[in-house]
Parts: sequence; C-alpha cells; structure tokens
Amino acid sequence: PDSMDYINSYAFNNSGLTAVDLGSGIYSIAANAFYGTGITSVVIPEGIYYLYDGAFNGCSSLAKVYYEGTETDWNSLIGRYGNGDISGATVYYYTDVEPELNAEGTAYVGNYWYYVDGVVTEWVYEAE
Repeated sequence: PDSMDYINSYAFNNSGLTAVDLGSGIYSIAANAFYGTGITSVVIPEGIYYLYDGAFNGCSSLAKVYYEGTETDWNSLIGRYGNGDISGATVYYYTDVEPELNAEGTAYVGNYWYYVDGVVTEWVYEAE
C-alpha cells in the first residue's frame, strides 16, 4: 500500500513473489528485502531515496525494473548505495508522452513505460 514507507531485510524472503508494484510511499528498500524470490519485474516509485545494494539479492529472474522517475533520478538513486543487485535487469523510465525517436525514425531512444488502465505498458515503436 501507499502507506508503507520501508521494506526491511528479508521481508519477502523466498516468498514466491513474481512481480511487485511498490506503493508511492516507499522511500527505502533494505539489503536482501526480496532475497530469493522469483520476481521477474518490479515497479519502483520515483520518491524512493534508498535502494540498498543487495535489495534484490538472489533474484536471478529479475529482468525488468520499471522506475517511475527519470534516468537522471535513477542514476542518482543507485549511486547512493549501489544498484540493489539489479544490474542484469533492463531499466525502463516512466513517461506518459511518446518518447523521442532515433535519427532514423525506427525506434525510441531508450526504454520507457507508462500505465494503461493501471497496467504497466512498455512504449514500443510501431511504424505506420
């Protein structure tokens, strides 16, 4: 829930979670918070301030991180305490407007996502 503000170490240890959309009140995720889960994707709110190194330790299936902020904000976040052990995952940044196209006009520059009826949706360029 949005009222939750901190996730302790081992809070979801081996819980069987496969995906999680963290509430907007979360400001800190401790090391090993999601240890050993089968999580494949996570939505991290823009307001998070601490993502401790190893927060997703043992989450070898984590493939996608949907961050509700900008790339600059993300780099600042992971620069504080490490990358939360998500270095193998692809990070997507939130935008509710269509992203910029590359010079050839064939793909978006970067990885972006938005909500469609409350569902995380990746921006995928489709030629007309």
